Amino acid sequence: MKKIIFIIGILSLLMLIGCETEEKKTIQTTYIGGQSGLIASFIEGAPPSEIFDNNQYPFGIAIKLENKGEFDIAVDAGYVEMLGFNPTDLGTTQANLKKNIGLMKGTKKNFDGSVLNGDSTVIEFNDLNYAVNLPGDLDLKVRANTCYDYATKVSTKICVKKDLLSTSKAICEISGEKDVANSGAPIHITSFKENPIGSNKLQFTFVIEKVGETNDRFFKKSTDCLDTATNMNKNIIHVKITSGVGGISPSCTGFREGSGSEGDVMLYDGAPRTVTCTVDTTNVQGEFEDFMNIELGYRYMQFIEKSIVIKDVSTS
Repeated sequence: MKKIIFIIGILSLLMLIGCETEEKKTIQTTYIGGQSGLIASFIEGAPPSEIFDNNQYPFGIAIKLENKGEFDIAVDAGYVEMLGFNPTDLGTTQANLKKNIGLMKGTKKNFDGSVLNGDSTVIEFNDLNYAVNLPGDLDLKVRANTCYDYATKVSTKICVKKDLLSTSKAICEISGEKDVANSGAPIHITSFKENPIGSNKLQFTFVIEKVGETNDRFFKKSTDCLDTATNMNKNIIHVKITSGVGGISPSCTGFREGSGSEGDVMLYDGAPRTVTCTVDTTNVQGEFEDFMNIELGYRYMQFIEKSIVIKDVSTS
């Protein structure tokens, strides 16, 4: 019996040590995390599942938006557009089926660890009526496209010292994979590596990846969400490194536009993209750990759909 108690005690101690080790690896930030920006949904009954033709059934469409991510959407920095109807059949224009989104603050973590939910709103398209006299029932798929500017804030802890090739025992590990913390958003940095490439030069490589839904798309910030093969603003992410190594900003390669520590990168066909940066540590003093902060900016598009039937009143 004593032997069993002793073994249980040893196992419990090992579990505690493992937990402590895991906690030490975790980056403590104010980020809540997650893979969502806006979440859109149709309000029940708007649109209804069935409407009538020949101006016999006035109806409306209402989309609820919830900011589940951690970035604030500015006034008019996004829109909702309805597709699936011929706008002239509703006695309107496509411009009237597109509405801007107002200010929507993101989710926030309070100082005590509690979470303050992001804003929600409802976008409405009212006074709609299907004017055409149909020869029979018509099944339609109505789509609401949501397009908005968003950003991801990313933090990782790096190790720095003046002589990177010194064989003396370092206070932190310079080479290898680093833990990454992403704010709640549909684009993430999923891998970050740090390695010395000389006695006074550090190299950082990180992978940018879309982690949102498969059918979502992204574009250069503040451009139209035009999902065509010829749109040169498609799959563009703006990268901005907002803190450097001991005050020294990295210099990155592969930017489509920009230079140094800020510029645009293209994720070809939406696939993950690796960015490589270097920093000269010649003027770095001491040996220390520090945060490197990166911001990813983009225009994000997602959609929801609903099937409705337009009933021919002459045969109903």
